Amino acid sequence: MSDRATLVDGEFEDRVPASDRGLLFGDHVFETMLWNGHSVPLWAFHWQRLTKGCEALGFECPSEAWLLADIDRLMGGQDAQKTSVLRMTVTRGSSATGYWVPEDIKPRRILQRRDFPSQIEQQSTLGLRLATTTMTLPTIRLGTGLKHGNRLFQVMCARECARLGVDEVLVYRDDGYLAEAMASNVILVKSGRLMTPDCPDVFGVGLEWVESLQLGLKRCPLTRSDINDADEVILINSVSGPRPVVELDGRSVTTAGACESLQRHWKGECLS
Repeated sequence: MSDRATLVDGEFEDRVPASDRGLLFGDHVFETMLWNGHSVPLWAFHWQRLTKGCEALGFECPSEAWLLADIDRLMGGQDAQKTSVLRMTVTRGSSATGYWVPEDIKPRRILQRRDFPSQIEQQSTLGLRLATTTMTLPTIRLGTGLKHGNRLFQVMCARECARLGVDEVLVYRDDGYLAEAMASNVILVKSGRLMTPDCPDVFGVGLEWVESLQLGLKRCPLTRSDINDADEVILINSVSGPRPVVELDGRSVTTAGACESLQRHWKGECLS
C-alpha cells in the first residue's frame, strides 16, 4: 500500500492527535465503501447514513463537497484505477474535557484506502463457510442502527471466525432472533421470496441497494428454524456485494439462483 493512503482533514497524514474523541471514546461514525476504479458506486447511500449518524451523535457532518474532494484527492494518484476499499471516518474532534463536549469543537474527517481483499472474488464464486457464534447482541442496545466507532463486538466475532476456521459468523440477539453476520447483513430466500432480519445492529448500505432494486425484499423477524428451512442464504455488504453461503455449522447449504441474479445486478451497477 502507498504511504499516501490516508488523508486527515484533507491532508496526506496517517496520524491523529491523542486527544481525538474518536480514539478515546469511539465518538465517531464511519462508512466502509467500495471504490470500483473510478467512483464510489453507492455514495448516495453512504452519504445519507453518514449524515444521519452525525446528527444522531449530535455533531455537524462535514459538507458533502469536502468529503467528495477528499475522495478525489486520495484516489487521484497511481492507484486510482485499482478496485479498493475506502473507509471514511468522521470523529467529533479533539478535546481535553473528558466525556463533556465543548461547544467549539471541530469534527475531524479521516479517509483511508486499503487494497481490495483478494478472497472476495473467490467467496463470490465458491461461497462462504459460516458458523453460529455463541455471543449474542442485546435486544435493546444504545446506538443500534448507527455505524459508530464501538466495533468491539465485531472484533471478538472476527477472533471466533479465526478460531473456528470459517469466513463469517451468524449473530443472534438475546431474544433468539437473527440479527446479522459479523461484517455483513443476511438475506434468506424461501419459495422465491427475499427476507432479511428486521433487527440488525446495522441495516447496511448493501441491503439499501437491494431494496432499491424493488425485488420485494421483506424485513421480518427470523429464527434458527427460518435459517434451516431457507432455500438459499446470502450475505451482503457494500464492499463485497452478494455472496452465497454454502456451509453453516458444518452442514451444506443449497443455492437456488437468487444470489447469482443479485450478483449480475451488482456487476452491472457497481463494478462497471
